[in-house]
Amino acid sequence: MSDSHMSEARFRLALKAVRQGAWEFDLRTNEGYRSPELVQLLGVQQAHPTLSDFLSNVWPDDRPLVVQTFGQLRRGERDESVLQFRYRRDDGQTVWVEQHTLVERDEYGEACRLYGLSRDITLRKQAEQDLQQLNATLEARVAERTRELEAAAMRLATQNAALEARTMALEGFAELARGLTMQADPQVLLRRALEFALSVLPEGYGTYSQLEDGLWRTKVLVGNRRNAELQQVMEAGVPYDMMPSLSEPWSTRQPLYQAVYAPGSDLDEKLGSAIHALATLPVLVKGEPVGILGVVLFEQRPWAHVDKVVLETVARSLGVAMENARGVAELAQRTQELERSNQELEQFAYIASHDLQAPLRAVTSFAQLISDRYGALLDERGQVYLRQIVSNGQHMKHLVDDLLAFSRLHTQRRALKPISSAAVLATVVERLKADIEALGAQVAWDSQALPSVLADRGQLDSLLQNLLQNALKYHRSGVAPHVRVSAERDAGFWRFAVTDNGIGIGQQHFERVFEIFQRLHSRAEYEGTGIGLAVCKRIVEGHGGHLWLESTPGAGSTFYFTLPAVPVPEVKTKGAPWRVAHRDAGHGI
Repeated sequence: MSDSHMSEARFRLALKAVRQGAWEFDLRTNEGYRSPELVQLLGVQQAHPTLSDFLSNVWPDDRPLVVQTFGQLRRGERDESVLQFRYRRDDGQTVWVEQHTLVERDEYGEACRLYGLSRDITLRKQAEQDLQQLNATLEARVAERTRELEAAAMRLATQNAALEARTMALEGFAELARGLTMQADPQVLLRRALEFALSVLPEGYGTYSQLEDGLWRTKVLVGNRRNAELQQVMEAGVPYDMMPSLSEPWSTRQPLYQAVYAPGSDLDEKLGSAIHALATLPVLVKGEPVGILGVVLFEQRPWAHVDKVVLETVARSLGVAMENARGVAELAQRTQELERSNQELEQFAYIASHDLQAPLRAVTSFAQLISDRYGALLDERGQVYLRQIVSNGQHMKHLVDDLLAFSRLHTQRRALKPISSAAVLATVVERLKADIEALGAQVAWDSQALPSVLADRGQLDSLLQNLLQNALKYHRSGVAPHVRVSAERDAGFWRFAVTDNGIGIGQQHFERVFEIFQRLHSRAEYEGTGIGLAVCKRIVEGHGGHLWLESTPGAGSTFYFTLPAVPVPEVKTKGAPWRVAHRDAGHGI
């Protein structure tokens, strides 16, 4: 095989590989040539077609563009072209063809021949169509999603408007109600609520109506009805069934909005001639209607969503305010009754404990005389009985004394003055010196660190004495009591701490120990009346402070209490940094 034939074979193989075919067309003879690859690619029989033969297979819709381009090439207006068009095969199938055309010119520059390559781009066109369809589907989906988002945005805007309106209503209502106490006249609150509702609406008037004995009566009116006869009728009372605009929201518990009010739908047509739009809303307290809030406008108006939110928020807030007013009034009444009862009980406790002192003193005194003078004449059982009389008489005297001290905390109050807590503590420790020495105890404090406080000196004395006695009394067997008193500043108060190393208290009893007559141990174990810590609690709370404890059973307790600080620069008590009181008199108390 010659080189020329081998080159042509390779060329044709290459054309077949890339699904292309070569062609030529003689412009002078009107004869064409198609390579075997092109004949096969186009699915036709003619290998030497005329222009008419070629155009007859071009898709009708694409034929004008092909003819136009062919004319431009023939006339020499173009030297090259690339066309894409649809071509009908002999078997009726249609393929997409991309045709690349070049112009050959003669020695005079005239176009004499066209030649080029054509290839099948059906698969590419199908892919483009599929991509276009996919794009169209995606665009449709995007458009649909956009519409959904726009609808959601619109709903959100509506909700935001409603939220802003509700917030505005709440803030406005809170502003107009500010300064009102719950004991104020409810009509004042109703009037202000109506004034606020009308302030965000066109001209009109507002009412609050109640049902009394089957009759609707206007209890509050804000604005002018512009109808004196209607005013008189509503003041006199209208039967329940004759006012559907009031009875319907009353029975349904739902607002009623009328953008176009029909005169005569409630009363005589003449009475409602000035009413053009109407909104009536039930005011609910604990879910039950107590009245109807009404807003009348002198012009027709479709009630906007924001209008409804404002009115319904005002009605709801009004119901809550009225419910709270009832609760506060009832609480105030119960509080007053409780205070009166407490005063009577305290007065009774004071009188009873005071009047019991004389006979108790007589009983214990005479029992002691009998024991001293005639005790030797009694047998063993008689002496036991007599000791029981003396012991119980003394216990009753302590109980009466403590009860009298407890009642005096309220009946004998004095003005608070700056008092040196260190000085009062020193006095108390000196008074308890015998008990401290008997127990081998220590009571320690820093006299310079203990502050002056605003207090009643006598009550501060009683407070510290009760806490120290409590710490000394509840000591562990075989362990000498050690008590430490300290204080730290806590804002406008001083926080004191009385710490011991005694038997401790279980956490479940922390609150119980401060209740009057509550004891954690029997009298046989520890003597006491169960009043001391209750007295401490009342003293501290009477000074505006707070009393509490922390404790670990078997390791000791710390009682904390706060007292108001003196609102002037303090003058600290002079003395040694630490003073220790115990049985060794050489260390002092």
